[in-house]
Amino acid sequence: MPVPVYRYLAYDLLTGILLEELPLRDVSFELRLNGAGAFSATMPTGFRTRSGVSLNRIYLGATEPLQTALYVERDGVLVWGGWIIGRGRSSENGTITLAGADFFSFLNRQTIETTFTFTVGVDDQFDIVRALVDWLQAQGGGNIALAVTAGDSGVTRDRTYYGYEAKNLGEAISQLAAVADGFDFAVDVGYSSGFPTKTLSLHYPSRGRALADTGHVFETGRNILTYDWPEDGARTANRVIALGAGDGIDMLTTVAARTDLIDLGYPRLSSVLSLKDVSVASTLAGHAQAEVDAYGLPTVAPTVTVQAGAEPSVGSWIVGDQARIRIEDDDLFPAQADGSAGLDVVRRIVAATIRPGEAGDTATLTFAEI
Repeated sequence: MPVPVYRYLAYDLLTGILLEELPLRDVSFELRLNGAGAFSATMPTGFRTRSGVSLNRIYLGATEPLQTALYVERDGVLVWGGWIIGRGRSSENGTITLAGADFFSFLNRQTIETTFTFTVGVDDQFDIVRALVDWLQAQGGGNIALAVTAGDSGVTRDRTYYGYEAKNLGEAISQLAAVADGFDFAVDVGYSSGFPTKTLSLHYPSRGRALADTGHVFETGRNILTYDWPEDGARTANRVIALGAGDGIDMLTTVAARTDLIDLGYPRLSSVLSLKDVSVASTLAGHAQAEVDAYGLPTVAPTVTVQAGAEPSVGSWIVGDQARIRIEDDDLFPAQADGSAGLDVVRRIVAATIRPGEAGDTATLTFAEI
């Protein structure tokens, strides 16, 4: 299969001016559903000059932490975008290291510093997201030209964000998405008239396509190189106490519990969810129920590493898509219904880490329950 061609393009974060194409190596970038995907790379040193100017200085000038937007292009298509957050120099290795994250992480570095009040029956949850992002981009140094998709979800919410509480803006969006009947989001990048664009894409009720529409299959002996199947009970809670607005005995509280799991032999495990910006009981109950549904059992977030050029290849799937995972003749899993060893399940892609290489790129996909 042909080896894809990657380019790494640096732009000024606030002005959008193209700075340089970077000669990066050891690149790893992550696509993530409902969160921020990471980026890392190394850049060799020892370059000569261009028009009498050291290329090392040119590349350093084009990778200033916190001021540089970075886009990853694969065969002419933008597949990742974010900003450089950290940089290091190593005399021993003769390289410069770069670390970054996608553009949603920019929202995680912001605080809400004015009061917003949203009302059930009036304010769609997507309108809340747009209002927060619009406010940020009207502030000095806050405009990174991040668009937000148009349209409504049809679900209205109540929220009050007090400026004096300095609520984290990215966290506010993540919590809004995580409530029962919430939504999915991801940052998508692309070209428009030759210029890179970035969009916070909002999806209701969920992002991605069903298996019947994609036909995505990952299986051992065909496209799976390796797999890991971890089970993690560190955050498991079958009883969630949610705390809302108010203080002391006037605090809004609710409890969501999975007594069916206790009946199955699981021990009682409790956690507390603090949502002080929620003042409506039904909204708080929705958060508590979503939390106990998500973490009532140990989380299983399997990963499979595939040759990214093999079908289904990078670009044919997005985070949110459903896919079939087939692991054959492997007695590390309980016997299937027909008695054969292995696994045959349908899961949802929630993250993917892609590593370009001289022999072709690989993708490590993380899955979750549908």
